Amino acid sequence: MQAAFVILGWLFQRRIDYYENVVKDDTYKTAMLVLCIFFYALAAIWLLYILFMCNAIRLALALLKVSSRFITSTLSVFFVPLFIFVLTVAFYIYWVAVSVFVYSAGEIKSNGSSPIATVTWDDTTRYAWWYHLFGLFWVNAFLNALNQFVIASTACIWYFEQDRDSPDKTRFPVLTSFYRAFRYHLGSLAFGSLIIAIIQFMIAVLEYIKQKVGDSAGEKVKLIKCLINCCQCILDCCARFIEFINRHAYIQIALTGENFCSAASSGFGVIVRNLGRFSALTLIGGIFMFLGKLFIAAATGIIGYVLITEVPEYSSQLNSPILPTTVMILEGYVIGVIFMGIYGMAQDTFLHCFLCDEDTNGKSAKYAPEELKDFFKEERS
Repeated sequence: MQAAFVILGWLFQRRIDYYENVVKDDTYKTAMLVLCIFFYALAAIWLLYILFMCNAIRLALALLKVSSRFITSTLSVFFVPLFIFVLTVAFYIYWVAVSVFVYSAGEIKSNGSSPIATVTWDDTTRYAWWYHLFGLFWVNAFLNALNQFVIASTACIWYFEQDRDSPDKTRFPVLTSFYRAFRYHLGSLAFGSLIIAIIQFMIAVLEYIKQKVGDSAGEKVKLIKCLINCCQCILDCCARFIEFINRHAYIQIALTGENFCSAASSGFGVIVRNLGRFSALTLIGGIFMFLGKLFIAAATGIIGYVLITEVPEYSSQLNSPILPTTVMILEGYVIGVIFMGIYGMAQDTFLHCFLCDEDTNGKSAKYAPEELKDFFKEERS
């Protein structure tokens, strides 16, 4: 990142000479000077940030190492997001099919000379459509909650195993986590996802109202649209905050077995008491997650490009490798999002587990992996 800022500053610095000596435009010269100073300042700020956040970076690296050990020893966790993805696609197909039936349930009327008829709904059909739309938001949020809980529960099981790298460790932790979700915590997951669904549904209703208002140029219409946009922005912020709280609530549910409200309160309390650690993990871990997604996408694109251009069976049938390579990069990015999502959830879970372990067993943290023990020993010394 710092290298990128320095390079950008150097490029704008070169443009200063160009606009001063060749084009002789003082306006562009001043703009290039401002941008040059801006990017050099960003490089200096980033350097200071790295120097002062070394401890946070070490914590994120320790949690990444623990997450890597967890995924390496529990490869079945990879199937969790894939299974949820398949369920989500199947539900979307079902939802679209039902939507077609609901849409065609009204009174069909011809539209003059147009070959496409119009469908008029009565109140019952209109309410059924809104109910069906709300179901889309709720089920989608529930599947996401199930994915997060199962990964968190699997990570908790792995963390508290006495000999986690032994072949005699707990068998089928993913299946155990699914069983725990449906046997004990289905209501908590449904309630947490219900809150998200209600907020998303309210945003959709506001969008519908905004579309109904139309593109009129009156002052009242502009004021109404402005108010709707403000409400949507506030609701979107609320949705992001609730998703953050829900994420840590699901970890607490997997860790302690509490109900949703108690787990949300406990999870928020843990975050507040360890705000520095969680903020550092969120920031530094987010950067690592983003770079990991980009690396997977880039590696997929490069490997795919080499295959389709160097293998005669493929290269002889292609006019241009641009479109296939772009598709492979997008596929790689989707895979990266799924893959790094497991890392991100595991990181948060292991930090919760360590803090719980530390509160229960003292600063020795009886069950902590060596990577975390070494980091916190050095932090206290």
